[in-house]
Amino acid sequence: MRRIRTLTVLLGVAMLLAPFARAQEKQFNAESVGKGILVKVQVVLTEFDGDKKITSLPYSFVSDASGRNVSLRMGLKVPITTDAKTGQVSFTYMDVGTSIDWSSLVLEAGGFSVGLTVNRSSVYSAVLTDSKGGSTAVMDSSQVSGNQPVIRNFSSNLRAVMKDGQTIESTVATDPLSGHILKVAITLNVMK
Repeated sequence: MRRIRTLTVLLGVAMLLAPFARAQEKQFNAESVGKGILVKVQVVLTEFDGDKKITSLPYSFVSDASGRNVSLRMGLKVPITTDAKTGQVSFTYMDVGTSIDWSSLVLEAGGFSVGLTVNRSSVYSAVLTDSKGGSTAVMDSSQVSGNQPVIRNFSSNLRAVMKDGQTIESTVATDPLSGHILKVAITLNVMK
């Protein structure tokens, strides 16, 4: 009689816990992967002259982990003069700044499959300051025609697997004109 009661109690407890176990299993099935899971992403673009940090541009946003793209755009429009055949000066505008596209998807084995595309453009200065405080001419008049701005462009595309709380340095690139080094670091944190 005691065994029947014990088995009945255990069966009752198992029946009460069954929905929770099924909910846990459903969390990682193909239809519901990433739903309800939010991640905070920080992307930092840092520029160095040798060992000296010149700029650090942080961007952060929140994304769900469903594989959908999130976009961030920050910049300005730079006027560029165009000479018409009539001799009148007119302007066209070029977008300059940072564009970030991100996606993340929860993996059934744990972690996140992430995708990051970074495009950054900036206007070159004709004179740069070096790490000792001196100035260095990077462009002379033969490199710039008609006082038009020179636009520097950087682009990076990454696919990686990341864990909660992980930071990775995804890209390191050297500017061919100034010799400055640009580094891209990504941090992913699950929001609780």
